[in-house]
Amino acid sequence: MSDGDRDYWKGVDLGDEFDQCKEEINEAIVSFQQGVTDYFKGDKRLEYSEERCTVDEHYEGGVNFADFLYCTQSDMRIDGIDN
Repeated sequence: MSDGDRDYWKGVDLGDEFDQCKEEINEAIVSFQQGVTDYFKGDKRLEYSEERCTVDEHYEGGVNFADFLYCTQSDMRIDGIDN
């Protein structure tokens, strides 16, 4: 996006619906990150917690992603060195 495009969109009000979507996306990102963090910390609150009365699909997605990373770490190469 060019600087001219950014300047144009600065003054445009996309409305409450856009703001709501942006807020939901940010909450999903935070939930996903928390799932990854909890997995590597060994927190067993993977699906349910006192704060969450239902399964949070974004949190669970973070847990699944962390599990995938953990399970494939032996296949990863960092700076040409096998792990």
